[in-house]
Amino acid sequence: MENVSLLSTQTIKMLCELTETEMLNRLDNDEAVAFHLQSGGARTRAKICINAGIQLGLPQSDVLAIAATVELLHNASLVHDDLQDGDAYRRGHMAVWKKFGKARAICTGDAMISAAFGALTDLTHPEHIRACLNEVHKAVAETIKGQTLDLDKSNIKDSKQYENIAAQKSGPLFRLALALPMILIDRNDLLPNVNYIAAKFAIAYQILDDMQDWQTDAQNNTLNIVTILAQNASTEEALFIAQNRVKYLLMMCKKELALLPNNCALEVVKVADKLLKLVE
Repeated sequence: MENVSLLSTQTIKMLCELTETEMLNRLDNDEAVAFHLQSGGARTRAKICINAGIQLGLPQSDVLAIAATVELLHNASLVHDDLQDGDAYRRGHMAVWKKFGKARAICTGDAMISAAFGALTDLTHPEHIRACLNEVHKAVAETIKGQTLDLDKSNIKDSKQYENIAAQKSGPLFRLALALPMILIDRNDLLPNVNYIAAKFAIAYQILDDMQDWQTDAQNNTLNIVTILAQNASTEEALFIAQNRVKYLLMMCKKELALLPNNCALEVVKVADKLLKLVE
């Protein structure tokens, strides 16, 4: 792997702020979009995309375009998720549907998806636009399929089905943060590696989230991986199995991330390390 200078936290923060401006400009500073984005969020996908793009030598304009794409899609999914799940709050603030109404929330999410595709038209090399548009379409279609399956909890009978749905629901949009930079440097051969990483990461994240919420979910009779595993084991054993599964998945991700060029996946490694500390 080629050694290159790593981006400073300040540089990534500055480029994230430019990405934020790009997203708002794409939507003419729409009130509902601005309200949602101002509620916060780690902008993890933007950071991953920015670090990868700069480390791989992409023009800043291209980096901002693809970072805006991945964040717009992610936030659109959150707006729609809150509506479908009936969650009235997001990051301590009212969800878009709660403040502006259900119809407005649907339109807001749709507008963000449309803007995400539009951002790709600014890419420097037109020959890459088609491939990126196709990759984004595939990710959105897979996410919709996963979300549809997740909404019908009766489909989930065991941990294998649970993991498949978690990978389909959360993996595709996450993978774009690394897949789009790979396409822009003509390394489509690395897309299977990126797909593998994203799927495993999505499953690990969902299991960890369930481990933190299992008691509340049990009281509310909400599906949770701990409950599924406890069908054939004690709760203590189920938590132990879930914990080790998260560790294994994240370590497999880190092993695969090390194969990507120029330290371009360093931000993903940082997130994986944080999750490993949490699961301990």
